[in-house]
Amino acid sequence: MAPAVDSPALPSSTPADTGATPTCPSNLGSSDGVAIASLMTQVQQLAASNAASQQQMQQMYAAHQSVQQQMQQLLAHLSPPTQPPSHPPVLPVPPAPVPGLPPSPTPGALTCLPATAAPGAPALGSNVLGRSLASYFPDVKPALLLAIIKHELDPGHLFKIDPQMKDRPKDMQLQLSDAGILVKAERDGSPKEYPSFRSLHNPLHIYFNVIMHQLIASGSQVNLINFAHGSSKYMSGLYKLYLEYKWLQVLEYHFKFHNRCIVEMQEGIYAGWGHMDGDLISLYLFGNPKSRPVKPSSSQPWSGPKDVSKQFCHAFMYRKCPSPCKSGRIHKCRKCSSLDHRASACSKVN
Repeated sequence: MAPAVDSPALPSSTPADTGATPTCPSNLGSSDGVAIASLMTQVQQLAASNAASQQQMQQMYAAHQSVQQQMQQLLAHLSPPTQPPSHPPVLPVPPAPVPGLPPSPTPGALTCLPATAAPGAPALGSNVLGRSLASYFPDVKPALLLAIIKHELDPGHLFKIDPQMKDRPKDMQLQLSDAGILVKAERDGSPKEYPSFRSLHNPLHIYFNVIMHQLIASGSQVNLINFAHGSSKYMSGLYKLYLEYKWLQVLEYHFKFHNRCIVEMQEGIYAGWGHMDGDLISLYLFGNPKSRPVKPSSSQPWSGPKDVSKQFCHAFMYRKCPSPCKSGRIHKCRKCSSLDHRASACSKVN
């Protein structure tokens, strides 16, 4: 028997070394192969479903990004941010003053309006539409517009912003100055300037519109909504008070209430116009109802006995009234006007 020849041992190959992945062991039965094939099919379906879900998520994310961009563009259009200039503007050098002459104003400076404004109050420049506040109210002086948006206008001077009343001769009165000297000063608003509800309604309506334009330009949407709703509600309530109470007392209530709202607006609160002040109403209006005109009675007053001497006596026609008539009426035939017989015995044919 020939001896065995020693030969080098061959390395055992594994699936990991060769890179081949067995799909099914050879010693598995037919039922196991069917189960593995079904499992592979489900895995492929889950992979396809996952890919479709990822694609939908990407589409939803892209749509969300588009909506955010549109919202940012809309907000930028409503309230464009004010960007400071990249470099300070070059101011013109004023000319040297001439001895003996007053200094000349700086070119481009506004001399008719103050240089400072109240906190939060916009200047009288252009708004987001490119129009100035004065272009909406050309009949109102710029100084009055500035006083309104700074909430410094005296409620008694509302008549000055009414085009139909501002050109009236001013009512002056003597007042004692701080130095103890009598000087002529313009009198505050009184029932003479506001003789009726209409005389207050028109300037108050302009006043409310100016403040709403200010809030639009400032971009404060919450204050704009509160003020628009409150001012409309106040105008309606003021008219109801005018119908129910004496006008002088309603006017005094309005001035007190208006002063309270001015203080609130200076603090940034614009919702106070929508709530009536019960304390002021009880103080100025209760006990002062408007006198109602007495309506004439529909029944005519008795003017004495009527003249019946020319009327026919109906009782005579039915033989119930003897002649002469006790009521003073006429006993005669209604057909032929004869005094000898009644209408029932008349031979005249109608």
